[in-house]
Amino acid sequence: MTWDATTDTLFAVGADDFTPMADTNFFLARIDRGHEVTATIIGGFLGIPQGVAIVGIAVDPIGRMFGIDILGDRLFAIDKDTAEMAPIGSLGFNANGAVGFDFDDATATLYLTSIEDNSGMANLYTINTATGEASIVGHLINGNQHTALAIASRTACIPPTEVP
Repeated sequence: MTWDATTDTLFAVGADDFTPMADTNFFLARIDRGHEVTATIIGGFLGIPQGVAIVGIAVDPIGRMFGIDILGDRLFAIDKDTAEMAPIGSLGFNANGAVGFDFDDATATLYLTSIEDNSGMANLYTINTATGEASIVGHLINGNQHTALAIASRTACIPPTEVP
């Protein structure tokens, strides 16, 4: 799930089935907030080959959406209006499991938490949005896997020292 501050919209990724994951159909949905919360499916991800598992999405400070594919270990650009996808490039490592994925809006840096399949280590990475290449920042505490990641905004009226 991700928030797009440029359009005041909440988006989520969904799937029809996870068995086997390579045959799962992933889709993009818009979460409409209001008195009654509803989800509207924008569409299945278009323009991608079979065997792609988009398990994380994030929107940058200027409104561009990105997705992480953990089967092909790639970064994709996603059209928020049509769910059409275009590959950007390889992460450069074998990502595995659930991931956390978010932008630091103050620096426009994209972060990813993932288990590196070859070593089994849970790490924090930055992702180059032009190439898809991941750079390791460091290991996560106790090697714990993170299934979500949220970076507090520095544009709010709360000093960063007061954000837990």
